Amino acid sequence: ELPRLGLYGALGMELVALDASACVLRIALGERHWNLARSVHGGVIAALADTAIGLAFVPGLGARGGLVTPTVSVAVDFLERVPAGAAELRTTARVLRAGKRLGFGEADVHADGRLVARAHGTVAMVALKAAP
Repeated sequence: ELPRLGLYGALGMELVALDASACVLRIALGERHWNLARSVHGGVIAALADTAIGLAFVPGLGARGGLVTPTVSVAVDFLERVPAGAAELRTTARVLRAGKRLGFGEADVHADGRLVARAHGTVAMVALKAAP
């Protein structure tokens, strides 16, 4: 279980699974996730994919403790609209390659079982600094 902080908490993201092969996150959808056209806002989909890609690197950082994985870039291809009546978004992110300084990952986002978006992201491998 992850702390309900920041955007993760505000959007209602939930960790479903995290292991060396993938990170799975979900959001139970509601009106707060809609855009003005009464469909799920693309930013919600992008944030879910981006978060999952970053978290997918965490299990592999065990031997390299003290690192975080901020996003360098993320690109999302939206494949279809997610109507306001959808119940859940679920994403599965995978690490494609983890280097010394950069990592590359991808995520598929499903709404009620239908593939609605695919994302590719690059993260930095950055030393965690103590809070002031």
